[in-house]
Amino acid sequence: MVEVVANNGNLLLNVGPKADGTIPEGQISRLKGLGQWLAINGEGIYDTRCSRCESYQLENLSFHFTSKGPDRYCFVDGLSAGNQTFEFPCSVQVHCLNPEVKFSQYIEQDHVKINLENYKDDWQVLCFKAVNGE
Repeated sequence: MVEVVANNGNLLLNVGPKADGTIPEGQISRLKGLGQWLAINGEGIYDTRCSRCESYQLENLSFHFTSKGPDRYCFVDGLSAGNQTFEFPCSVQVHCLNPEVKFSQYIEQDHVKINLENYKDDWQVLCFKAVNGE
């Protein structure tokens, strides 16, 4: 979903009812999971546009960007459990939309270096917000 939004697209969820009109449990579970993720990260999805910063892949990580007014959102996918270090283009401090994420950051010229502490797999894609970061 993040990749589609970052590229100014629309996502078709393809949820279809069974013959009796009920929604299959697997689809309900996926929709609830998406809803929980959007409750935390929706600010970087709803009412945003693709950013001037293009999506890219670095080793096992994918970076996707959206923007809303002067603010930029960076979505990081492909993280694994434990401590992680990565960087992305940004010259201002950022904060993570998930309040449970603990991290430190260092601004180095035209990018910010993030050191995540104890990343949990169930957090999935993380979103960082750079206020006036576009």
